[in-house]
Amino acid sequence: MLAARQPPYTLNRATLPVDALYIEHTLEPVVHDDLADALDVDPDATAFRNQSAGESDVGEYVLRLARLACPLALAAISTGAGGLRGALAVLGVAAATIAAVNTLLFAKARSRVTLGIFDSYVSADPRELTDVVETHDIVRPPAELSAALAAIGSATASGELSRMGIRSAFIRGPVSVTPGVRVAGPALTLQFLPKREDLYPVEEYEEPEKQLHRHVMYHAQPGDMIVVDARGDMSSGVFGEMMLTYFKGRGGAGVVIDGCLRDTGEAKRLGLGIWIRGATPNFHAQTGIVPAAVNVPVACGGTLVEPGDIVVADDDGAVVVPVKLAPALVASAQEHAEWEEFSRIRLAEGGDLRRYYPLSDEARPEYERWRAEQGRA
Repeated sequence: MLAARQPPYTLNRATLPVDALYIEHTLEPVVHDDLADALDVDPDATAFRNQSAGESDVGEYVLRLARLACPLALAAISTGAGGLRGALAVLGVAAATIAAVNTLLFAKARSRVTLGIFDSYVSADPRELTDVVETHDIVRPPAELSAALAAIGSATASGELSRMGIRSAFIRGPVSVTPGVRVAGPALTLQFLPKREDLYPVEEYEEPEKQLHRHVMYHAQPGDMIVVDARGDMSSGVFGEMMLTYFKGRGGAGVVIDGCLRDTGEAKRLGLGIWIRGATPNFHAQTGIVPAAVNVPVACGGTLVEPGDIVVADDDGAVVVPVKLAPALVASAQEHAEWEEFSRIRLAEGGDLRRYYPLSDEARPEYERWRAEQGRA
């Protein structure tokens, strides 16, 4: 008879949105030795894996069990009333076993759509831990588009986006601690969630490769920005000097964090653009939040940021530019920047504010002549 034992695995982590993370699992079946030979299954083997090969193993196991149970049930029925009870017992055991296998299959299917940081079925023995963390990269826009937006700046980008229907793309809260730095680049996103100590390592360096604030940096390419939804938390240092040094070495342009850094003095000397709410001596998961997902949509400072959106940041703050709107924004913003340059010159000479800002229809012919003189016509 099949032993009714608890499978040696535990669901020990939280779940997150689809595509946040993929973790391979190992499920260990519990097969009683009495049936092992009949089913042709090795009771010590790891037969269930979160792979297509594992599905065929499970399916064959179910078919073999059914082929074994049905003849036994028919043979029991032929012996009379007592045999009928025996047949029902045989079929009951088979049904219970198939239900258990289906439960495992459901757990496997579920794991494919709850791709959270530690949503993994793992062996109770830490030595058999087989989780492999993989996170998705982003689709990057042309570098020329980011460069054009950097030249435009956050104020003009915000104003033009408003005229295009995006009421506010401003990330509220984080401010520049690197004055004079202006950057624009595609967003790598990192999401934090509230901490639960039973679901996340407490120590700073415990299981470092499961700590997703590291994984967002593994995707970094020259010109990238990291945007972090740290829930406005003022006690957790999302990154420190060492990790930002790595990011800078990968060619990263800047970080925008709805929360804090630590090692802030050293970080400011790295040459990155840094926009944060504040500073703290604490490490990333020391208090109330933990990194939970990479390259998923995040709410940073109350503003939606999709992975790959272009973030324009300078002394005024950070603005999120949807990639599909970026070319039109660049075209309109360049014209805006040109007439502002002309108006700035005239205002500095004592010109009439009503004539030159915004540029009036009466001043437009003068502006067009100035453009021609500058070779911009």
